[in-house]
Amino acid sequence: DGITLFLVDARSPGISRSPLVTLADDKQSEVMFRKVRVPASNMLGPLGGGWNILRKAVQKGIVIQCAEMVGGAEKAMEMAVAYSKQRIQFGRPIGSFTAIQHSCADMVVSIEGSRYITYEAACKIREGESLAREAHMAKAFAGNAYRLVTSGCHQIFGGVGYMVDHDLHLYYRRAKALELALGDVDYHIRELADRMDF
Repeated sequence: DGITLFLVDARSPGISRSPLVTLADDKQSEVMFRKVRVPASNMLGPLGGGWNILRKAVQKGIVIQCAEMVGGAEKAMEMAVAYSKQRIQFGRPIGSFTAIQHSCADMVVSIEGSRYITYEAACKIREGESLAREAHMAKAFAGNAYRLVTSGCHQIFGGVGYMVDHDLHLYYRRAKALELALGDVDYHIRELADRMDF
């Protein structure tokens, strides 16, 4: 009636992997299983009871992703603010213009909101409490915030931020990949709405 989880030795006969090309340029692989034999003693939890274990692991993984998104957004913003202080246009640094200042202020709000909702979810993990609601909220908020922050940073940098030699495009690509991983923003919003008993 459900999935069953097993610990599988990666060196087992019948397991092979192929590297994948990813948007974020991170290291992922397709893992193929062909007639792999696993002893019953390697079963995690009861037969058919793997979903409860997997669900908890995925929720913790979501919170870890949110922490990565907070750090990435913060680094992208730091780069953009530093650039805005040294890039001169119309005889003064672009960071002196109100539009740039307000954009950076919006980024701070997005980053700090993401940080605190991620901290709340991490506290639930530490206390051993159910964190489904907080994990969904953190992923919905941080996933959207990371993409918006990196997009705003591109507006500050202009074309130079899209060049392969510049780090900002890597943060933007990672933001998009993490936004989609383990459920996109819409998925997590739906999960939250389902828990509101309308």
